[in-house]
Amino acid sequence: MTLRSINLVDPTRYYSYSLELYPTRRSAKPNPAHYLLAELDRKGFLKGVITQNVDGLHQDAGSKNIYELHGSLRQAICLECGLLYAMDEVMKRAGNGENPPLCRECEGVLKPNAVFLGNCSLKARGQSL
Repeated sequence: MTLRSINLVDPTRYYSYSLELYPTRRSAKPNPAHYLLAELDRKGFLKGVITQNVDGLHQDAGSKNIYELHGSLRQAICLECGLLYAMDEVMKRAGNGENPPLCRECEGVLKPNAVFLGNCSLKARGQSL
């Protein structure tokens, strides 16, 4: 399956909806459990953290070896070439009227680098699992 074949029905709807939620999502902070796992990681009690979370809070708390099963909403991926972008940049572009944001290299549509209901998991650079 290629990135192009992934069903992203109307990306403008996603970005319009997400613009309202993004400041709240971006201001989220790790909770005590995130910090506890990071401390266990620092002390060598963990080999890594496996998470379904897409929020990046394990990284913010200080965990180093993180396996994000459903990807991350902190990045966007080009559906054409697989180039990754920081979501902060992508949402700023969407907020400035570029909806949907497009890849600067190939003009493909940018999608959050997380699994959406009905999508396959994605790895960087267009490899599907």
